[in-house]
Amino acid sequence: MKEGEGVKVMRSFLNWSGLITLFLALDDVFQVHETLIPYYLGLTEHYLYVAYIALLLAYTVKFYKILLTRNFVVLLFAYLGFAISIIIDELEIYSELWVFLEDCFKFAGICMWCVYFVRSISQSFSMKLEKPFL
Repeated sequence: MKEGEGVKVMRSFLNWSGLITLFLALDDVFQVHETLIPYYLGLTEHYLYVAYIALLLAYTVKFYKILLTRNFVVLLFAYLGFAISIIIDELEIYSELWVFLEDCFKFAGICMWCVYFVRSISQSFSMKLEKPFL
């Protein structure tokens, strides 16, 4: 591997991570999966969930070397928090307790997602750039 390739791979990893974070944040803020997609495209939120799962799976496969060397367990907890939140949402039980639990798991997923990337970026800056991340 050439000397600058590791930096390019890391830049691509951070760019994709930022885009996924942006998509997830916009979906949550504007409730894209519950309002915009069904209204404008006539699709249920299930299609967007499948798209997000496919995107996260492709992301995980593409950057598995980086992901495995950077607090992967924390990222798994983020994925788990998001997955449980989606499962609770799909149960469509409309009570204060279930809405609270859904939000708690989503918040836990968001927190773990943030911890993962803050720690990963911190590790990246503390490593030598001769052979970064691979």
